[in-house]
Amino acid sequence: MIDDHIGIAASGLLSDARVLIEYARQEAQTHKLLYDEPIDVELLTRRISDLKQMHTQYGGVRPFGAALIVGGVDKHGPRLFQTDPGGIYFGFYAVAMGAESSRITEFLEKEYKYDVSLDDCVKLAIRALSLVLEAPEPDRLEIGVVDVKTKMFRKLTTDEVSKYLQEVKGSSPQT
Repeated sequence: MIDDHIGIAASGLLSDARVLIEYARQEAQTHKLLYDEPIDVELLTRRISDLKQMHTQYGGVRPFGAALIVGGVDKHGPRLFQTDPGGIYFGFYAVAMGAESSRITEFLEKEYKYDVSLDDCVKLAIRALSLVLEAPEPDRLEIGVVDVKTKMFRKLTTDEVSKYLQEVKGSSPQT
């Protein structure tokens, strides 16, 4: 959780990701104090990417070895961005990173619908992860969601994740 309306997932060197997440939290709080409004998801992503890019062009500093997925809801609606270690960011409707990410992203490109509900979106994410995980367990999955109506980020409880896993297992076979 970065702010009430934004969450970040990380891949790569998690110690680097921790530094970037702390930086993102500071940027979000500074923006809220200066402008009396929550920071836009893309603006926060741009600031993180700018910091990453600066670390690629100066001697004596090591580039950050972490990719991030930044998701949230702002005045423009739901937003999702992915940053790479070099400081480039892209916007997506659905994306994956890390090992087997190309396989998952390909699945998401085929299955994602623009008018999907939050429940269906969580089920789609679990189905996508099931392509590369042998048996997803509720205590091994962390799922964060931002409701479009409330604009509040929260992590699902283990019981909620278990309920979604059961629903996915009971639905039609994977494509």
